[in-house]
Formats: sequence, structure tokens, C-alpha cells
Amino acid sequence: MSEAQPKRVPAFFKKFFQWYCDPRLQESILGDLEEQFEEDIKVFGLRKARKRFMWTVLRFFRKGIIRPIEGNYKLNYYGMFKHNLRIGWRNILRKRSFSIINVIGLSTAAAVCLLTIIFYRYETNFDHHHKLSDQLYRVVQKTQRPDTELFWGTTAYPLAAALRDDFPDFEYVTQTAGPMKRLFSYQRENGKKVLFEEQHVLFADQYYPQTFDFDWLAGNPKTALNEPNAVIITEKIAEKCFGTGYEASAAIGKILLLNGRDPLVVKGIIKNNRPNINLKANMMVSYQFFKKHNPYPTGNWSGNYRGTTFVAINDEAQTDKITSKINRWKGKYLNEEDNKIITYSLQPLHEIHTETKYGTTPHGYQIPKRTLNISLIVAAFILLIAIVNFINLVTANASVRSKEVGIRKVIGGTKKVILGQFIIENTILVSIAFTLAIGISNFTIDYVNDFLSIIGLNLIIHLSDILLAVAFCLLVALLATIYPSFILATFSPIEVLNKKGNGSAKGTGLRKGLTFFQFTVVQIFVIAAIIVGLQLNFFQNKSLGFDSSKIISVAIPSFDGTDVFVNKLLEMNAVEAVSVGSGPPMAVENFALGTRYRKPHQEVNDGMSAEMKIIDSTYLSLYNIPIIAGRNIHQNKHQFDEFIITRRLAESLNWTPEQAVGQRLAINEGEATIVGVIEDFNNQSLQNDMTPVVLMNWHSFQWQAFVKVGSFSTIVEIERIWREQFPDNIFSYSFVDDSIAKEYVIENLIFAGFKFFSVLVIVIASLGLFGLVSFISLQRTKEIGIRKVLGASIAEILVLFNKQFSGLILLGFVVAVPIVWYFMDQWLNSFNYRIPLTAWMFFLGGAITFFLGSGIAVLKSLKAATVNPVDILKDE
Repeated sequence: MSEAQPKRVPAFFKKFFQWYCDPRLQESILGDLEEQFEEDIKVFGLRKARKRFMWTVLRFFRKGIIRPIEGNYKLNYYGMFKHNLRIGWRNILRKRSFSIINVIGLSTAAAVCLLTIIFYRYETNFDHHHKLSDQLYRVVQKTQRPDTELFWGTTAYPLAAALRDDFPDFEYVTQTAGPMKRLFSYQRENGKKVLFEEQHVLFADQYYPQTFDFDWLAGNPKTALNEPNAVIITEKIAEKCFGTGYEASAAIGKILLLNGRDPLVVKGIIKNNRPNINLKANMMVSYQFFKKHNPYPTGNWSGNYRGTTFVAINDEAQTDKITSKINRWKGKYLNEEDNKIITYSLQPLHEIHTETKYGTTPHGYQIPKRTLNISLIVAAFILLIAIVNFINLVTANASVRSKEVGIRKVIGGTKKVILGQFIIENTILVSIAFTLAIGISNFTIDYVNDFLSIIGLNLIIHLSDILLAVAFCLLVALLATIYPSFILATFSPIEVLNKKGNGSAKGTGLRKGLTFFQFTVVQIFVIAAIIVGLQLNFFQNKSLGFDSSKIISVAIPSFDGTDVFVNKLLEMNAVEAVSVGSGPPMAVENFALGTRYRKPHQEVNDGMSAEMKIIDSTYLSLYNIPIIAGRNIHQNKHQFDEFIITRRLAESLNWTPEQAVGQRLAINEGEATIVGVIEDFNNQSLQNDMTPVVLMNWHSFQWQAFVKVGSFSTIVEIERIWREQFPDNIFSYSFVDDSIAKEYVIENLIFAGFKFFSVLVIVIASLGLFGLVSFISLQRTKEIGIRKVLGASIAEILVLFNKQFSGLILLGFVVAVPIVWYFMDQWLNSFNYRIPLTAWMFFLGGAITFFLGSGIAVLKSLKAATVNPVDILKDE
């Protein structure tokens, strides 16, 4: 490719300008545009220069520059266009109900479709802004145990340094830990102390700011994290520490205190995180600091904690070869057992957010790609139903317009002219609908962001979205108008004017087919919404094996003062019970302590996976977990000596609950005696099966206090007592029930989406049915009058009207049932705990649709059935 070729102005827009511009102005304006284009290349670069040229060409499309109309033909053509435009607008106003139904249906469907596309683009573009996004991979791990297969998005902390030393072909290798919650303070010059707790603190090595792109306000990405006490902060944190009027360059070198004792030097300030990134970090602390204070986990090849390793590969085609090479190489560092069971893989950066196999990054969330694809399909169906409504109503309106078409043809109107008129008329309606859709989208997008704030959604409408809506408008105008317009333009004027036919039969088969399609889709959505709602209700109401009502969780920042804090709480009348432990019965926020267990005489390799929970003597009674054999633990110790296990763990070792009591059990952390067995409970969210659990009396990992409270006012008093014991920390609490409910945030979003889409589909289909029945009643007015004169009752006329719609609804139900059964069964199979699919769910959805459709048809046809036949037939 020559050097000059890429610097040409966009050819299409140049031709477009030459087409519309007045020839007398064309040469001078185009010359100026091309000169400006050359200047823009020097200032902005080629890509932005092209965009500026295209935008200027579009802005110049205005009166005074547009080519004047020349010749009688063009003048006549322009006059005919204006005439058709005026007639089309008058017809729209004359048929207000028809126009309103179409505009509401199309605009609502188009708005939903546009918002869904924006949401899809947002969710599928996580971390795409990094220059190396196509080269970056997360190192993931599969652990093959005898009893299970585990997949991890995190890996051992020493992995990154070893890869960097032994794989020089990697462009970058970087290691992170977290994000984690940490307490910070800053002493301002005026003496004011700023104390804050930050949820997203990422410990990252010096290569991380070079591997990933950030918008730097101050500091050097190549050296910012070189020192062990360095910290990079976002402008949000900088404003919190230094005030809103701070200067970024002057803030470099300021000292922040971590946990009130460890000084960290600000080495960089970056802009706030983009919303759609996987690994969110408002503060980045040097990984060397983390390594210094956590020598055991950062040097442990067998442990898998919260470390994430990223690598940048120059050649994507070499990924498989590099993966094989890593799995041959790992034996250099892993012990013999780990080397057998651990397999490393490379997961592309852009798959992390939508591929759930290896889990998300800490404090992140995932939406499966399949769910996002389904949302697009659903939105497309909604828009398709609105287009079906449009076609249905336009073709049904054919009988009303048939005489008009006949007269136009008699006085010389050609098929092309008549077709053009109806296309213009319908295009006006579509344009109004899509303009309104853009307005609806812009108005509602903030509400969508608020509704989905739990996942930090930040949707924004861009200019490209507006252009996409315009393209949609043109496409829909073409699809929705060409067939109806063709039907209207092909009426025979002789048959119409002699009343041998009124064109009502034109498009009858198509209308029935489209109506059948609508009712099929409606029933699919309604039945699916019922099933999703029942599954979610099952999640929310299933007995978990413990009672977490009215229990709040309070963080314990230090072991010192914990006993005093608990004793003071127990003195309160409104506090029913207090317990201290590592976490609630169900693991929340993807946090659980893992271990492996076995009989003491068994080999380490024979161990099986379990969750480890640290509890005290009050824990089981607080959560109402029954002991089925043995007793409770007595007291916590610095070295544990008592275990309580679940029934599932006992059975996995071929013990009955009674046999397990008194047995010795070995776990990774040591060996102790089993003193009690409890009933199984759901220690994981209901998407997953419960696993064996071992509970112990250990002082370690006692990070949370669980308090059963009587009222909200009790929490205020708890906070006061907490601040007395931990004055240099920030109080925070959460209800355990709320934490458990967050485990189903994606399922809740899916259900909310199904409810919304189902209601929307029903409304749009109902609008179409309402308009269709209106036109049919108008077409059959004379027939109704004659039937009434011959003695037909109102009930018989209503049955006549509803017969065809009832048949279409029932046929749609027959088609919808196997479709919904297949897809919902697939979806339910993704859960370990699911509801069974039963016939009543399907019949309920079909009944809702049947009574809704029949009700609309009855209400609308009732008016036609009750008209006096004298008024109908007197004009004949």
C-alpha cells in the first residue's frame, strides 16, 4: 500500500458532498475541506482527521449549499414528494388510533432493543481499552482431586516471578493480590485527620502499571511501584485525602498510613477506574509490601489464595505451545503431589467477564456470554413483534384505503407513484417512533444504571448509538413498509370501484401467520417468566439448614478488645446472642476457608476437600444448627483440639454420626478429636451443591462478630460500643440475610429481565391485537348488521369474532410448549437445586395469554356487536 493512499479523504463522504453541493460552490468549499483535512492529520492524526471531515460534510448539508432544483422534471418530482408528504401526514392524523398504536409499539420496542445493545456492548467490552488487551492472558488453574475437579482463576503467588525468570519470551508478566479491604488515614496540614476504609486495594508488582493502561495525572508508570512502600491512588482517593482543590503533581510524595502504622508514599495519581474493568482498584500498593508482610502465602507454591497472574504474549498463535511448555515446566517448582493434580491454562483477558468456568476476579462479577446472547435475541424478538404489529395493522387497513387507491389509479396514478406515497407515509410513522425511541432511551438509561447499581453498571449513550438507531430506523422502515405498501398498490381499481372486492382478502394469510407468531412468542415469554420466578422463589424460600434472620455481621479489626466487646453486647437486653467466627454458615462474596481432610493413618494424597469454619460455643445455637450426635465445642484455643463435622463429611469416611464422635480427624492445619456431628446445611449458594464442612475451636481467622438484634435502634448502640473498643477503625455492618441474597444477584437480574420483557411483549402484542380487531370489526360492519337483522345474538357475534383468535392462541401454545420446555430445562440443569418442570406451569402461561387475548377481542368487538343494524345498513 502506498504512503499517500491512507491519507485520502473518505471517498464516500466526498462523493456525497459533490452530489448535494451547488456546483458553483463545490470547488472552493471542497478545496478548503481538503486543506483542513491535511492540517487535521498533522494535529489530530489520520483517524480523527477522517472523522472531522465526515462530520463537516454532514454539517454542510443545509440550505444555501444544497444543489438547487433544476428542470421541470425535478421540480415536478419535488412537488409530488411534498404533496405525498402532506397527504401522508394528514392520513396519519386522520387515523390517530392506528398511528398511536404503531408509534407506541415501535418506539418502546426500539428503545428496549437499543438499550439492550448498549448493555451487551458494555458487558462484552471489559478491559478492551488496554493497548495489549488482545495479547493479555490470565493464568488459570485446574486441580484434579480424587473426589472432584476444581477450577481457579487465582494461582500461587510465586508463579509470576518464576514465569518471568524462565520464560523470557513473555513481553510482560505481572502479579497481583486482591483487591482487599484496608484501612487508611492521612494527616492534613491543617491538623485534620482523614480516616477511610477502601474496598478495592490491589497489591501489584512494578510491571502491572506497564502492562495495563491507566490515565495518569501524575507519576511515572515505569517506576511508580518500584519501591516497597509505594502507592498509586485514583483521583477519587486523592480528593478524599487532599481535598477537591489539590494539585496532582504536588500530591506526589505525600504519606498515607495503612492500618494506622505503615507509611505509604504516593508515587502516582490516575483517573478513576473505567466502569467495565475486571480487576477494580482505587489504590495500588506495591506487591513488595504485601510480600514482606505475608511471607508464608507469597512463598507457598501449594497454596491458592487471592493472587492473579497475567502474561502478555506477542504471538497469539503460540498460546497452545506456551501452555504445554508451562505444564511441562511446573514440576521444577511444584511438589510431586501438586505437579500431578495441577494444570495451568491461559485464559484471554476478554473472556474473564463472560466465561464462568474459572470464576471472576476478587470483588468482580460475571455475566455468562450465553445470557448476553439471549438478551440480544429477546430484544430482537420484541422489535420483531412491533414490526409484525405494524405490518398487521397496515395490511388490515387495506380495505379502508382500497377506494382511495382505485380512484388514484383511475385518474392516472401509476403503481410506482402510489407505492411511493404509502412508503413515505409509513416511513414518517417509523421515523417518529425511532426518534421517540432515542428520547426514551436517553431518559431511562439513568434509571437502568440505578436499578443495576449493585453491579456498578454505567451505561452511556454515544453518538454511535444514535447512528445505529438511525440505521435501525431505515431498516425497519424498509421491512415494515415494503410488503404492506405493495399490497395497497396492487389493488384492482375496477373490482374496488364496482365493489366486487374491497381488498380485505389481501394479506389475510400473512396477517394470520403474523398473529400466530405473536401469540407463540408471547406464550414463550410468559411461561419462561413463570418458571424463572418459581426457581428464584425456591432459592429465596428453601430451608438452608440454618436460621440467619435478624443477624448482623460486624467486622472485628483486632483480637485485642474482642472479648470486652462481646461481653458488653451480651449486657444489652435487645441483643439475643453473640458469636465470633470466620464467616456465616453460607460462604458469601466468594470467600471460604478451604482445607483437606482424611483419617490420620491415610496418606496425604488420599485427602478430600472440605470447607473449614472457625466458630465458638455460641455459633450453632445462634444459627439454630442442630447437633445430631455428640456435643458442642467448649472454648476456643490458640491451638485447636476439637472438631465438629457435618453428616456428609462423616458419611464420606464411612462413619455414622454416632461412630464419628470420638474419632481423630486430620486436616491440612492439624489433627483433633471429633466431638460432635451436625446436620448438613447449605454452605454454598444454591447454584452449587453443599460440601463437607469441618468446624473448629481456633482463635485464628475470627474476623467477624455475629449479633442477633431486636431492632434497628440496637445497631446504633452496637456501633457505640464497637467504637469504644476499636477507636482507630471504621464501623461497618451487614445483615447476613442480605449478604446471602446477593449471591443470587445475576439470577435476580435474569428474573427482572424476564418479567420486564414478558410484560413488554404482552403490551405490544395487546396493542397490535386491539388495532387488528378494530380494523376487522370495521371491515365486517355490514356483515354484522345483516346477521343482527337475521336474528343473530350479541353472544353469537362475539363468538364469531373470537373464533379465529382463539384458534391462533391455542396453536401458538402447542408450538411454544416444547420450545420453552427445552430451553428452561437446560437453564434449570445449571443449578444443583432446581424445581421440577410440571404441566401446570405451562397451562398457567397459556391460560394467561388466552384470557388476555380473548378479553381484548371481546371488549373491542362488543362495541361493533351492539351497534343498531339500522345505522349500519341505512347508507347501503
